[in-house]
Amino acid sequence: AGALPGTTALVVPLENQGYGDVATVHETTTMPGWSPLAARLAGAAACKLLLPFRVDAPEQAARQVAVAERCAAACRDAGTVLVLEPIVYRRAGEELDEARFGELVVAGAARLAATDPGLLKLQHPGSAEACAALDAACTARTPWVLLGGGAEEDVLLAQIEEACAAGASGFIVGRTLWSD
Repeated sequence: AGALPGTTALVVPLENQGYGDVATVHETTTMPGWSPLAARLAGAAACKLLLPFRVDAPEQAARQVAVAERCAAACRDAGTVLVLEPIVYRRAGEELDEARFGELVVAGAARLAATDPGLLKLQHPGSAEACAALDAACTARTPWVLLGGGAEEDVLLAQIEEACAAGASGFIVGRTLWSD
């Protein structure tokens, strides 16, 4: 409808769940009546899919990989890009140290890069070394960006520097940029 300048791309979500649901979602569902084709016809250049994902939960991981494959294919068919956002979450009562969290982020990225999304939007894995492992886990044809995750500005800036030095193509953030 001309609301955005021609140099600004519109990215719209596909998932029916929100960020508050990540620890309880066993299989991501898409919004009823919404699709990559509908998004494209509405002017979107890309679709985002929030995907709670733990490689150490094999049954959930298999279901979520299938969701990612379907959405990636539907985006390609519609002429849009899939921005796949796997989220490593903490289970109720779980102690998840930084090293294990980073391992899960890297292993999840490696598994989901095979679904051929247009872009992986990934959590910071905890260190510069883990960012290098994350870059190696993403295939040469699967670029990745850092997600903000609501980090404080100074923390986010340091994470962006580490991620981009390791090979990230940039960042996609919201709350940190738009908050006070």
